[in-house]
Amino acid sequence: MIAALALCFGSDDMAASRFFPLVPGSRWTYSDTAAPGTVFESVVKPEVNPPYDAGDAALIEKPQRYFPVEMLEDGRVRQVICYREHDNTLLQVGTGIDKPIVPRAIMVVSRKAFDWDYYGEPISEYLTESIHYVATSQFGSPADVLGKRHDTLVVNVTMSVGPKKVGIELKQVWRYAADVGLYEVDEDGHVGKNPVHHVRRLTKFEPGGSA
Repeated sequence: MIAALALCFGSDDMAASRFFPLVPGSRWTYSDTAAPGTVFESVVKPEVNPPYDAGDAALIEKPQRYFPVEMLEDGRVRQVICYREHDNTLLQVGTGIDKPIVPRAIMVVSRKAFDWDYYGEPISEYLTESIHYVATSQFGSPADVLGKRHDTLVVNVTMSVGPKKVGIELKQVWRYAADVGLYEVDEDGHVGKNPVHHVRRLTKFEPGGSA
């Protein structure tokens, strides 16, 4: 899947890192309409170089370095998502430091609409069917983000599992700003018979590294 998604553009403008800068120390702060007053943060931790045993027959490919991103809620770590970038593609490679998954594309930088889909892990031991993700990624219109004009990338994702009326169906719009990262997520749909709607918006970005 990685080879199919990694298109050769020969330009830094088309690099995934332009829209999701994985730089240790970078911190994004968000508000969410579903939880007024709660502070949500994403923090990039130092790059991890996983151990490699050439004699391990279970390995399909040599493990590659990745960046853990801590997801915090009011200062407490709630989840760690591991990412790495491959040319124009942002890949999720783990749901924790020691919880690798088969690499899946989260965002693809593409001037024209680029479509892909994959199946994720079951939600729980009671709902064993895998979630189906269907995604489209393409450039959006320039937008004002934190007081400055930025080029944008928009990823539309539909998540579904189970019967249409009583299962789960969520439609998400993920918006990324060049040199900033994820600045807005809009989610609509239902979980069972319960409607879902909320918007998460960036309120502060602190670049890591020497920036």
